[in-house]
Amino acid sequence: MLAYPDLKGLFVALNAPRLSEHWHIVLVSAAAAFAIQKLSIPISALALGPRFRALSGDKKHKWGIQLVSMLHALEASIMSLWVFEDESLRQDPVYGFSYTAERIYAVSMG
Repeated sequence: MLAYPDLKGLFVALNAPRLSEHWHIVLVSAAAAFAIQKLSIPISALALGPRFRALSGDKKHKWGIQLVSMLHALEASIMSLWVFEDESLRQDPVYGFSYTAERIYAVSMG
């Protein structure tokens, strides 16, 4: 668990004290989304050939955004299945606590 005391005050001020334990997951998830977007153009050019290369720069950029969006929706949907199966959340869906669910939320937030 990476909880840094100097960041804890910032997250408390933002009214998100639990984020001090998961900020690194949010950061890595956001970095992965940006990397996927940037890598989608050269990979799509190789995979899809001349039709993709014929698109304008703006359309290629939008393609990358749509790809990230689709992958994020797929990843969040699959990971949410673990939350539905969590026994502590099933017993108390409003006030139940699950560390696994917090980590999944952190990935989705990134």
